Amino acid sequence: MSTTRVPAVYMRGGTSKGVFFLARDLPQSTSERDALLLRILGSPDRYRAQTDGMGGATPATSKVAIVSPSWRDACDVDFLYGAVSVDAPHIDWSGHCGDLVAAVGPFAIAEGLVPAAEGTTRVRIWQANTGRRIDGFVPVREGQVLAISIPVRGHCYESGVSRCMNPETTCLREVGSCGSAALEAIPYREGLDAECERGAIRNESFGCDMLPGQ
Repeated sequence: MSTTRVPAVYMRGGTSKGVFFLARDLPQSTSERDALLLRILGSPDRYRAQTDGMGGATPATSKVAIVSPSWRDACDVDFLYGAVSVDAPHIDWSGHCGDLVAAVGPFAIAEGLVPAAEGTTRVRIWQANTGRRIDGFVPVREGQVLAISIPVRGHCYESGVSRCMNPETTCLREVGSCGSAALEAIPYREGLDAECERGAIRNESFGCDMLPGQ
């Protein structure tokens, strides 16, 4: 019996979490891609539990992100966001998740799409759903993205997240259309404020073993 292995990363951004993929690892056909993503998350599920998948059975935890190198000169990566229905065979590609986008920068650096720069690394994100550019500023120490390390201790809390968070967080600024004037880096800071999109914590990496026909 043969299987298809799909590399993926499970990440949280703010009060949302989702399954992140590199575009190159998914089918080029949108119908085949969507069918695969639905199967991975466990949708549709008439019990609304997504027990046979990676979805979290709520709108905030049944999401996918597809990331790829950007062909736009003023952007580093393209980010396509999908809201996966729990009980219907449908993925909504029309919206935007202001929480989950906080995980795109750390993911892009960890996957080698953007080189890590000591201190703060700017990741220029093209939000493909809305046609806007968002710049993420990711804290880096000794080549490692701090936002994806799970802190043992901390004093930052996010409403809707039960555990304390890494105080060094990914900050975001919306630039507008790609090609706008470059922004100065936002320094990471202790605590959270309206400009911060919280930390993006990678929970685990996994390969989804897909049986033929599923």
